[in-house]
Amino acid sequence: MIDPLSQEISLLRQQALSSKLVQASGTFRVCRDDVEEVFYCMLLAGQVRLEVVGHAPVDLTAGSFVLIPAIAPFAVSSLVPPPPVGLVSQPVTGVDGITRIGTIDGPAQVEMLVGHCSFGSPDAELLVSLLPDMILVHGEARLAA
Repeated sequence: MIDPLSQEISLLRQQALSSKLVQASGTFRVCRDDVEEVFYCMLLAGQVRLEVVGHAPVDLTAGSFVLIPAIAPFAVSSLVPPPPVGLVSQPVTGVDGITRIGTIDGPAQVEMLVGHCSFGSPDAELLVSLLPDMILVHGEARLAA
């Protein structure tokens, strides 16, 4: 049976613009409201809370993949311990290219691959309008590739 969502996503001809490995520990919250490209995140280890404007918060665990095709402000934060109201963490990129959030020293409790992509289809605007505002998939190892 053909999966219509997968078929539509393949028609978009997505192209990765940027990606980075992000590690986090301790209490953190990163907020983004300046996003101009499609956002994706693959949680490789740990758990986080994702808050997208217009949606209820979603808890992500290792193996969760999220795609936000319609550009919207969002925040990613620690679950345990939860961040205090108003906390906004500043990511720090090390010489190894890995971006750290929260407690910079010590082992990472969370590891995720995050990035932005664009769609190469000439009909991208129409196709994106047919997609949900947020696509969340759990347990599909092939998405990490």
